[in-house]
Amino acid sequence: MRSSCRGAGRETTAMAQEESVRLVPVNGAVTTLDGLRMVQVTRPALTVACRSSLYDHCPAQAPDLRERVRRQTHACSRCSLGRLWSAVRARLPILDWLPEYRVCHVLLGDVIAGVTVGVMHIPQGLGYAMLAGLPPITGLYMSFFPVLVYVLMGTSRHVSIGTFAVSCMMMEKLVLELSTRDSTLTTTPDPAGENGTLVLAPDGSPHSVVTSVNTTAASTAAVSPSPQEVAAVLALVVGIWQVLMGVLQMGQVFLVLLSHMIISAFTTSIAFLVLTSQLKNVLGIPVSRYSGPFKTVHTYRDLCLGLPAANPVVVVVSVVCIIALVVNNEILKPRMRKVSRIPVPMELLVVVVGTAVSDLLHLEERHHVTVVGHVPTGLPFPSAPRMELLPSVLVDGFLIALISYTSTFSIAKIFAQRQGYTVDAVQELYAQGMSNAFGSFFSCGPVAASMSRSLIQEAAGGVNQLTTAFSCAFVALVLSVIGPYFRTLPHCVLSAVILVSLKGLFLQVKDLAKLWSSSRLDAAIWLATFVVSVVVGLDYGLLAGLAASAVVLLLRSQRPPALHLGHVPFTDLYLDLDTYHKVVKVPGVKIFQFGGPLHFGNASYFHSSLFSVTGLDLAAAKPAATTTVPLMDTRQSEEDTSSQDNGDGDIMNQDEVNEGMNQASTQEADKDSSSSQPPSSRDLTLATVGSQAVKSSTCSTSPVCRWLVLDLSFVSFVDTTGASLLRQLHRDLQTAGVTLCLASASDRVVDALERCSVLEEISRDLVFHSTHDAVTTITSLDPYHSPATVPDL
Repeated sequence: MRSSCRGAGRETTAMAQEESVRLVPVNGAVTTLDGLRMVQVTRPALTVACRSSLYDHCPAQAPDLRERVRRQTHACSRCSLGRLWSAVRARLPILDWLPEYRVCHVLLGDVIAGVTVGVMHIPQGLGYAMLAGLPPITGLYMSFFPVLVYVLMGTSRHVSIGTFAVSCMMMEKLVLELSTRDSTLTTTPDPAGENGTLVLAPDGSPHSVVTSVNTTAASTAAVSPSPQEVAAVLALVVGIWQVLMGVLQMGQVFLVLLSHMIISAFTTSIAFLVLTSQLKNVLGIPVSRYSGPFKTVHTYRDLCLGLPAANPVVVVVSVVCIIALVVNNEILKPRMRKVSRIPVPMELLVVVVGTAVSDLLHLEERHHVTVVGHVPTGLPFPSAPRMELLPSVLVDGFLIALISYTSTFSIAKIFAQRQGYTVDAVQELYAQGMSNAFGSFFSCGPVAASMSRSLIQEAAGGVNQLTTAFSCAFVALVLSVIGPYFRTLPHCVLSAVILVSLKGLFLQVKDLAKLWSSSRLDAAIWLATFVVSVVVGLDYGLLAGLAASAVVLLLRSQRPPALHLGHVPFTDLYLDLDTYHKVVKVPGVKIFQFGGPLHFGNASYFHSSLFSVTGLDLAAAKPAATTTVPLMDTRQSEEDTSSQDNGDGDIMNQDEVNEGMNQASTQEADKDSSSSQPPSSRDLTLATVGSQAVKSSTCSTSPVCRWLVLDLSFVSFVDTTGASLLRQLHRDLQTAGVTLCLASASDRVVDALERCSVLEEISRDLVFHSTHDAVTTITSLDPYHSPATVPDL
């Protein structure tokens, strides 16, 4: 064993000499031969108390509740026209950007972009409304009325508000459940065919679309709500939730709760459900609508059973439309982008051509192809939503409000960062909430931003919210004049447009592969959200994602990394002894680093890992506390080194070490029983050579441990349970003759320990600025001298 320790001593000394000869001065700076600059800092070793006194630490005092209420009351009482105008401008950003609008420079681009986006609104509005179980004309209403309010209140210059696949798919469940509770639906036809609103029959069949006029409140109260009435009250609830979140300043809070994994999995599951819901239209198969858990399984069962009855004409039309759209998106659009910033409106062309072919060939009468049917002209009259439905949609409305806002604000942030401006999270809540609330009075469902339309708006040259106003004008023109011409538009054409637009959502499956390679726990969150959303339901899927995130967060917080640190020679670095082979131990000192917050959930793990990782044994340390290594002045370390060197490379021989230990035992035996109290750092200066260190892998037995340093650099907070654990740990170590020191604790952690009275037992003189400050104070370690190795005793 002695020979192995001698060899270790030679190895460590040679390593230190090798490190020292690598330092060469370059232009006045010390640089290694491989080009890495060396940093040399000279400062006193600091405790937290000394640091606070030396650098005049003045922590900011947060006002208490009474003071905050007093300030808010005082601010509200100082009402003036100036403050009122500032409040109005804060909620109506158009008052800021419209006076600065450069007509000559950007008007033409905004008009072109607005018309281009308006063209996109037509097929997407018709298709997504059908996806939500609403009459197709409702999608055009959703592309007009709510968007007007967003022009006034929105802060994003490039997002396109309107129909959105995710919100429409979530709305479809409520429309199906609430609008079919009563099997009888009384309708009154409109002979003139004008100024009416379309209502789907309760069986949901495409041929059961009828027309009804606005009836009085007395007549509508006796019948079950129509799909549009359900959508309207849902939009109102979504708007109320979003405005309430804005009042409570909770925009960023919900963005944190809904992580990227949850949003990616949730929207991908919606894409799968949208595909499922549109297959019946693409294949021409009559499929019953299901609600509740496992509805996807029942739908695919009916699709498989109905395949022999598929309509070949519908299949051909669907395939032709899908091929045309895919060729445009994958081949024509990238090439046209090099020539013109205005994309080819292939979606609108497919809708127009499909409508014309259906009308010329009489597909509805001859081949039983389902078509849109009557589309009323003009704008609907405002009407109040049916408030008795409000309790039935509160929970789903909150989920839709949360998902719609998160998706829209994420898109807004992408374009804001790309174009160099900022978006206000709170104002976006107000803008979207008021947009939904306003649209609810015109039979609109909840709206959100679409990434595809927003990309087109940016590419076509739109620079601010006025682009959205021009798209509204184009939609209004369609509603006033062109609407009836879409009567023969086949449903399969709209379904083809919807399916092709889902490509971006389906590509999010790549996120799962990335997560699987980087973190299996994150991949588990993605899978849990996706599977539960598809199999059970969207609301349960979102809750499952949040629950999985909470469990993963708890697991990571409950078992953070726990490391036994050693010293890197010639530096102030302390690294893991198990993974860095040039790191050496400091004799008599255990350094333990905990890589997470210390709270009730991981207090037991902290305690067990502390002793298992460091190898500290209090039962063995207590009897060893009666033995002290003889004191040695570190200023004489170089002389001691030369006197102890026996000439053949050994640091010190075994007889000298045993003699010193025997002398220490004799001195300690003369002391009284009070020796169990922790000695000062001066009393525990180890008799080692120069700056003391022990290579962890070379010696089987370490010197007596008299100090335990807790590196708290990664501990973000400590709760009362964690503070109690530190207090009890200090007492146990004190009984065993080991002194506990805290290092690298943040001001927040120090304040928490003070409030929990921990620092009344652990002196503030033992709370150090950094781990190196603690070790330097304890052992009088000189970082600029080569560390020697203490041989095995």
